[in-house]
Amino acid sequence: MPKVPLPSAATLAATEAPDQAAVSSIINAQRPAPSIYSNVITLKVSATDFGILFSQDMPSTMPHRVTIQELVLVNMSHGTMKLLSEHLSMVVKEVESILGPIKVAAANRPTDELKEALIAPLRATKIEE
Repeated sequence: MPKVPLPSAATLAATEAPDQAAVSSIINAQRPAPSIYSNVITLKVSATDFGILFSQDMPSTMPHRVTIQELVLVNMSHGTMKLLSEHLSMVVKEVESILGPIKVAAANRPTDELKEALIAPLRATKIEE
């Protein structure tokens, strides 16, 4: 019987026990996931899930313009979103403790306006009980 690759310690799961489909995907994994480089992210939030669109800015033939190439949209549950946030915060803290502060352009930092634009559709959603 072939050895079944186990998830690494960094694998995040929003549930306590994986469902059968998740176990099957681990068992049937034949190759590593594709790798992309992204320097642009777009966040999407809804009442049912959360998404991150990973993109890359590409040089344009037009002066002072950049073309954004959308690469992949990753959708996840709110539980997975929270785990991702907690783990990313932990990793950033550790990286900065070793390498020093990570510099980010002020224009790319989260703002109240961005938060409102992101959350407005969620607030407008009527949820029936």
